[in-house]
Amino acid sequence: MRALLLPLLLAGPVALAQQWSPLVDLPAAARDDAAAFSIGSDVFMGTGLDEGFQLTNDWHRYSTWDAQWHTVPSLPATGRQYCASFAVADHGYIAGGIDANGALAQLWRYDPLLQQWLQRANLPGTARSAATGFSLNGLGYICGGLLQGGTASAQLWAYDPVTNVWVARAPIPVARHRASAFTHGGKAYVVGGADAQFQALADAWCYDPVLNAWTPAAPLPAARYAADAMDVVDGGVLVGGASDAATVHDDVWRYRPATETWDTLPTFPGGPRRGGCIAGWGGVRVLYGTGSDNVQRYTDWYSLEVPVGVEERTTGRLSLHPVPCEDHVLLTGITRNTPVIIIDAMGRTVLRTIARPGGPMDVGTLGPGRYILVTVGGMSTPRHHLPFVKLP
Repeated sequence: MRALLLPLLLAGPVALAQQWSPLVDLPAAARDDAAAFSIGSDVFMGTGLDEGFQLTNDWHRYSTWDAQWHTVPSLPATGRQYCASFAVADHGYIAGGIDANGALAQLWRYDPLLQQWLQRANLPGTARSAATGFSLNGLGYICGGLLQGGTASAQLWAYDPVTNVWVARAPIPVARHRASAFTHGGKAYVVGGADAQFQALADAWCYDPVLNAWTPAAPLPAARYAADAMDVVDGGVLVGGASDAATVHDDVWRYRPATETWDTLPTFPGGPRRGGCIAGWGGVRVLYGTGSDNVQRYTDWYSLEVPVGVEERTTGRLSLHPVPCEDHVLLTGITRNTPVIIIDAMGRTVLRTIARPGGPMDVGTLGPGRYILVTVGGMSTPRHHLPFVKLP
């Protein structure tokens, strides 16, 4: 399951203790393989297989303000599990999954302001379950999954909420389902999962949306599938998962892209767990619970304080405004003329220009839609990716 980070409400360097704390249990049927996404200060969780082996379509909201669960409208569709999820622009999405009739291709969007679900464009191609989802630069992504018929997929699809269109992107080098994903530094990391024979995988891959390319990342300390991963300030955290059909784990690992290393965090206090739900708060806290230990399903919900320095989140950042824009944008935070390229939602370079300190850039020739401005420098110069929307 995937969810976005909740807003960063802290300021300055903060050192946090590594500890899990119990929160209020989900006030609904225990379940595994539910979907989750975060919008603002809220975590939304729903669907999954309940303790009575019934597929569910109910949804619930956990508020980080009052630390309580609240019921929200159910998905207006069949009960299901193994949906992929992501959040973009204050809307949550669930894609694919499996119901009583088999794998699904449906995409549903939830609007928390209207408290309404709306069906959007189906996933192209064969229906699938147990894919993993993430979002980058205003687009949602679905990676891998188990296709109807039992074939593990390597496909990567990008969804643009503005146009309601899916676009095929570079497939992950090794097909998988029940993988985990998190994002960091404008890139996505897809780790672990299982092949079509349910053999657990330990490999990890980094996806660059600008280059539309995958590169190997440091593998997991051990093979896992049906684990759950979440972004934190300095990388990502992975919780639980299974190594085979009979063995479930309570391990918690953190990946640091800067050093390409995994380190160990305190084990999950609820015990071994697979198919849970995960979310994050401010890049310094992970929320996790539900799932199964192969004996029973759970309603529990915990938080983990992750020991990171908050200042890493904002150091050396540039900004782009106004967003959305009409004819011009201004890149602030630069001190000299900076070459930039602008890439459209299909990954194509549509404009090359120079950003000048205090000088607006003309983007009036671009059509309406989503773009990414990328700064271009030498090998030792950090590259910045700044998404924006061009209005008609």
